[in-house]
Amino acid sequence: MQEAGIGEERFAIPRLAPTEPPRGDDNAVREAARLLVTAQSPVIVADRFAHDQRGVDLLVELAEALQAPVVDLQGRMNFPNTHYLWQGRNVLARADVILGLELNDPWGVVNTVRDRVNREAQRTVAPDAKLVTIGVGDLFWHSNYQNFQRYIGADLSIAGDAQATLPSLIEAVSTAAPRLSRAKLADRSTRWRYEYSERRANAEVAADYAQDASPVSTARLARASITPCASRRLSSAAASASENGGRSARSVVSPT
Repeated sequence: MQEAGIGEERFAIPRLAPTEPPRGDDNAVREAARLLVTAQSPVIVADRFAHDQRGVDLLVELAEALQAPVVDLQGRMNFPNTHYLWQGRNVLARADVILGLELNDPWGVVNTVRDRVNREAQRTVAPDAKLVTIGVGDLFWHSNYQNFQRYIGADLSIAGDAQATLPSLIEAVSTAAPRLSRAKLADRSTRWRYEYSERRANAEVAADYAQDASPVSTARLARASITPCASRRLSSAAASASENGGRSARSVVSPT
C-alpha cells in the first residue's frame, strides 16, 4: 500500500509484453491424432482449458470432427451445454481413448475413492483405456518436494498450452480423418444426439415436477437461465407467489 505522498514525481508504467503460450510437440500431436482417429469411442475431458471464446470454438470443432463427447469439468467455461456432444462423466466408462485438456487431477478423471472408513481407490474406466493429456501441468515439475495430488502415468503426455496446441491437433485429425468412415461418424452423431435429448428431457421432467416448489428448485432455475420465455414465466410466478403471501398460486402435484 502506498502511504507516502507521490508529490510531483511521475512514474513510468512499463509496456505490457504479451507472452506466447507454448505449443505441444508436433510429432506428439500427430500421435495423439492417430490414437483419436483409430479409437472406437473417444472422449474429450476439459478442465482449465479455454482462455476465451476462441478456445470454446476450437473445442467444438475438434469434438465435431471426431463426433466425440465432451466432459466439461468446469474449471473454466469450455464447452456449450446446449451442444449435443456435451455429456456427463458416465460416458468415460465406455471410452477407449480419453483426451484430457489441462486436467488439474488426471488421476481423479479415471479413478474414484469411496467416502468410507476404508478408502479404497477404484478405476472407473476400462482397464485398457488410453489416456492422452495436453497441458502445462508437466512444465511445473521441478526437483525437490512438491504436491501434485495423485500421480498417474498417461499413455501420451504432451507438455504445452492446450488451447494453443488444439489448431495443430485439429489439422492432424483432419489429415488422418479419411480413416474415419462417414458411417461411423454418422452412427456416433446419432447416438450422442439421442443421449443428449434424453438428458434434456429428464431435466425438463425434473423442472416440471418442482415447478411450484419453494424455495425455487435448481432444476427450474437452470431451465429459466437458458430459456428466455421460461425466465419470464419465473418472474411472473414469483410475482404471483408474492401476492399470495409467499405461497404459490398452484399446488405441487406428484407424478403418478
